[in-house]
Amino acid sequence: MMYNDIWHKINQNINLSIPIIERKDVYLEIKKVTIFLNSLNNCNYFFSCGTALGLVREGKLLDWDTDVDIDILEPTELIINNIIDNMQALGYSYQRILKKGKKYSQIVFIKDPYHSIDFCFWYKEKNGFINDVPETIIFKRSHPVEIYREFKNVKIQNIEFKIPLDTDSYFSLLYGNDWETPKKYKNWLKNANDLKFDLSIRRVFFKILWKFKIGRTYL
Repeated sequence: MMYNDIWHKINQNINLSIPIIERKDVYLEIKKVTIFLNSLNNCNYFFSCGTALGLVREGKLLDWDTDVDIDILEPTELIINNIIDNMQALGYSYQRILKKGKKYSQIVFIKDPYHSIDFCFWYKEKNGFINDVPETIIFKRSHPVEIYREFKNVKIQNIEFKIPLDTDSYFSLLYGNDWETPKKYKNWLKNANDLKFDLSIRRVFFKILWKFKIGRTYL
């Protein structure tokens, strides 16, 4: 089954290169998103990757980051549709929609003048979760189920940020054992610590097709 990867043209009024430290109302936007996420039944979401790292290590969002990362475990079609409806109601539009069949892998929402919220969707595969993105080619993003058994809230800027309870295991999985040392990445793939060889020949085949721009659409 081929990837359906749609990239939308960014409005000229939106500048995603501006770092978070120079942005206004970022926490206000996050507050609005957490309110509707908390209202959705059985929506197992959490703040992830660089967003969670900044909250734990710096006590704030990373100064140089340019988006907010939110992951969802085993989302239903209803949950994803509700996320889309609520984000659009908040004034967001699409930057990227990545699907394979009926399963969403990623939706990136953007909003004037620089807001970017990146939703990644994880699904069970054997004894782990995978986020099926074609950029990984012969690898796959794979996380053990155990790391997502429990969560906790970190309160910053009057927002309850939900993150994995075992932060050391989570960040070591993503960034290595030296995750407490600040580093800047230009290419997340070259520094990803959570990649494993993808043993699915079928999936690798469709990733290779994607690499040759088959399944990609630019609007």
